[in-house]
Amino acid sequence: MRPRKEVFATSFIFETVQLFEVLASEAGKSIQVLDWSYSVLSEYFSAVDIKQPTIGKSFELFRHLGYQADKQSLSVFPYAKKSNSVSYKELLSLANNRNSVRWFVTNSAPCECDVSKAVELALKAPSACNRQSFEYIFITETELLMKVLSLAGGAVGFREGIPSLMVVVGDYSGYLLERDRHLIYIDSSLATMQLLLAFETLAYNSCVLNWPENDINNYKVNKLLNLPSYKKVIMLIAVGKGEQGSGIPFSQKKTSNDSLSVYR
Repeated sequence: MRPRKEVFATSFIFETVQLFEVLASEAGKSIQVLDWSYSVLSEYFSAVDIKQPTIGKSFELFRHLGYQADKQSLSVFPYAKKSNSVSYKELLSLANNRNSVRWFVTNSAPCECDVSKAVELALKAPSACNRQSFEYIFITETELLMKVLSLAGGAVGFREGIPSLMVVVGDYSGYLLERDRHLIYIDSSLATMQLLLAFETLAYNSCVLNWPENDINNYKVNKLLNLPSYKKVIMLIAVGKGEQGSGIPFSQKKTSNDSLSVYR
């Protein structure tokens, strides 16, 4: 924020330091997320007025924690915006080349290395307060794959040929208020579009399957995947290498003239 205030975050800073203390003691060693937290708190206390009672009390607790962060791994401070190296034409070409593929080559599931690469790219997407309130489950095991696919809508005609499945799961545990109930859908969808494009660059094709709101199927899929009640499946994505020559249904997309309103 500009200008930076000398006193801010007084309503939650002590609770934040307490939580950091708990997590640090449970971890038992330096890990990336705790190093990041330590760095942010260090920067906070270097910028604010520690004579303010609440801040001073919080600083004393933080100062005596004795947490040892890996200094070399810390890169959390504001940095200059870098210039974009991807042209609009290149991005448009990628978007045009990604299609919903329903017919896949047998045994063409991506390797775990490529799945990890795709997820790494997906996780660069923006999310509310950087909570990243979602996760992915990758399935190739045949029996579980067929059980989960049997719950998807509109996939009866081709589900037997799907080599692998990405399950997008939202996590409500970071949200306490009803007003935030849609954020798991927003955050996971922003990331998942990047996931689909990432798979395309890795020479895999995908199809987002129909997953309508259905309490019975929500219960069944959570049971199949051993998910707690505060986690919810957002969508299913078939992934593999598309058969050469298999038909891609033409989809007439709207133009910007149809979908854009401008107020000056």
